[in-house]
Amino acid sequence: MDYEAVELFPTVVLMSNIGREFTKFEQKIFEDIAKNTKTNTGNLTSADSYILRRKGLETLHDEMLVAANYYLREVLMVTNDLNAYITQSWTNYTKSGQYHHKHSHPNSYLSGVLYFDVDEDYDKIFFYAREPQSSIDVRHTGWNRYNSKSWWMPARSGGLYIFPSTLTHMVETKEGSNQRVSLSFNTFLKGKLGAEGELTELIL
Repeated sequence: MDYEAVELFPTVVLMSNIGREFTKFEQKIFEDIAKNTKTNTGNLTSADSYILRRKGLETLHDEMLVAANYYLREVLMVTNDLNAYITQSWTNYTKSGQYHHKHSHPNSYLSGVLYFDVDEDYDKIFFYAREPQSSIDVRHTGWNRYNSKSWWMPARSGGLYIFPSTLTHMVETKEGSNQRVSLSFNTFLKGKLGAEGELTELIL
């Protein structure tokens, strides 16, 4: 017999890279942001939670927005009368022995994480399955995207992930000696949702 595995209703994590070095001016801004942090569960975050609104980060803001709208158009095939916009944005700082707790992003449609300073030998992000594959606990000879409850993706300097904000994710206890620095952001939608004839229309 022939068999074919068909993926139905997959959760898509979009991988990209900004494809350039961070400018000295951008680096200076992020050095200033790092001087004012607050305690998070397991690590530190910037006190400023709207950093992509800062003067000098317009290019970075627009690059993140292009990626989010690419997800809308190419992955979800959303119509052109609906667009994403960036709401909150903040930096995360994780030193050796620290971690980033398991969480999702309420009040957001798509979320993103961009990596600045990582140890590519150790740093990664874990994503978790939305639904358990089965209530039956069976043993496996190996792991793949069909039978796993979690899946890790590598962290790369300049690397970017865009994913549904409902997708649970975390960072394990950090190994290596560097401080891992990443930028996270949330988005929401503006334009027309639904359809007038279906009595679901909502203009945002």
